[in-house]
Amino acid sequence: MKITIRDAQENDLKNIAQIYVYSWKKAFSKFLLPSTINKLNFEEKEIYLKSILDNNGNIFVAENIKNKEIGGYIIYEKIHNKSIEIISFYISPVYTKYNIGGQLLNHLKIYCSKNYINVVILWTFKNNIDAIAFYKNLGFYETGLQRESKIELGQIEVQYILK
Repeated sequence: MKITIRDAQENDLKNIAQIYVYSWKKAFSKFLLPSTINKLNFEEKEIYLKSILDNNGNIFVAENIKNKEIGGYIIYEKIHNKSIEIISFYISPVYTKYNIGGQLLNHLKIYCSKNYINVVILWTFKNNIDAIAFYKNLGFYETGLQRESKIELGQIEVQYILK
C-alpha cells in the first residue's frame, strides 16, 4: 500500500475528526469514566481541528494514494525554538498494520531536522499501556515528569521525549 504524508487541508478535517473520536474512545474507554468518553463528539473535534488550521496549525496526514483515504494524522505545535509537542497522534484501525505511525513520525523528524528542532515531546496517560508501547517502539522514552490530566480529574499523564 502506498501512503503519502502531507499537510492537512480543510477538506480533510471531517475524516481526521472521525479518526480522532473513534480512536480516542477506543483507547481511553479502558480507564476513563464513561461521562468523560461520552463528551467527545465529531462536530466539536472538527471545529477544534479547523481552529488549528486557521491559526497556522500543524497537522500532517497519512493518505492512501490509491483511494485518497486518510489513515492517520499527527498534530503538533512548536513550544520552544528547539522543541515541539505532539498534541494528538492517531492511526485508523484499518491502517495500523501498515506502519503509518512510523511514517508520520519520520515525516515529523524530517520537518524537525529542516527547522533545527531537536526535541519532540508528548504526554500520554500513565495507564495507556498500548500507546506507551507504541511510543517506545518509535524511540520515545519516559522523562519522569508527570502531571494531572486536564481531561479527567485523578488521571495522571506522563511525558515522553524523542531526541
